[in-house]
Amino acid sequence: MRVTTQSGCEWTADSRADSWLSVLSGTPGSGSGRLTIRVEPNISAKSRKGSVRVAGKNVEVTQAGAASSTVGIEGQISSLSGSCPTVSFVVNGPVNHADALAKTTVTTGRETRFSGGSCADLGNKNKVRVSGTMSADGVVAASSVELVNP
Repeated sequence: MRVTTQSGCEWTADSRADSWLSVLSGTPGSGSGRLTIRVEPNISAKSRKGSVRVAGKNVEVTQAGAASSTVGIEGQISSLSGSCPTVSFVVNGPVNHADALAKTTVTTGRETRFSGGSCADLGNKNKVRVSGTMSADGVVAASSVELVNP
């Protein structure tokens, strides 16, 4: 990003609270200069908006969602509800081996394959590995669920 201002005019930049945006270089600056911003990949099918504050002004960033992304999640189950084969639960763990933890809602259905146990073995605090397709609303329709410690 290029910042254009008068000679000697000092400015700073930061990515505020948006963890998927970060200022890599160029700040603080004086006069015109270049600013390097890193935008993390969006693995969700849902678009997202964030902002970078440059010289006191918000610069809005909109990132399109991935087209029906296939994801892998590993973590612990919470908020289990429904009855087999159609259940819903939250997995607290990284998506596609990212560093950040996420709370991702997962749904199962008749097409979901189970290993290490069955749908009936799912329980809160169980550790699972899930593969599936993430929809635009961030919910994962599980194609497979592996129970790691039923």
